[in-house]
Amino acid sequence: LPGEHLQIKNGQLYINDAQVTLTNSSGPMTHPVPPGLAIPETDLKIPAGHYFFIGDNPTNSHDSRFFGTIPAQNIRARPWFRYRRHQPTRH
Repeated sequence: LPGEHLQIKNGQLYINDAQVTLTNSSGPMTHPVPPGLAIPETDLKIPAGHYFFIGDNPTNSHDSRFFGTIPAQNIRARPWFRYRRHQPTRH
């Protein structure tokens, strides 16, 4: 959120110096650099009126780690649909 200090180091997310664990349908997420790409560790204060977006598949997401923060005026709507692939139960 605007004004927060965000860090991603060693694949772990920190907001205001507290480690934050996000989860998706596969469990806890880490934030590695996708294969074949070189980006620096993320360490920034999110500017006023901007937001930092992280994909829910961080190994394959090109998100704010690559293109930076997004100005609030560029956010047009709230998500209204979320696709969740069914994971079959294994016996």
